[in-house]
Amino acid sequence: MDLDLNIPILNQRIGIQIKSLSNLKEFELYLTEFKEMEDFSQFFYIVHSPTEDLQQYTVNEDNVQLIFLDEISRLVVQYGLVDWIIKKSL
Repeated sequence: MDLDLNIPILNQRIGIQIKSLSNLKEFELYLTEFKEMEDFSQFFYIVHSPTEDLQQYTVNEDNVQLIFLDEISRLVVQYGLVDWIIKKSL
């Protein structure tokens, strides 16, 4: 996991995997690993450039989320991170 977030007040542990490029096969490997980790309550798989097979995949688990570029962009604007991203890219 790239990020292991612990939220004690909610008694939650969240795993986050971030990829610049990924496909369905790679996602399924990480999903299998997540399901074997009993301490985690949620899993986010965040991908800048997913392959078409991954884009077409439908997640059937309530505690798993696929997040792609359009959602990443929306969240960046919503939470005021545009200036931060611009500074990081310079």
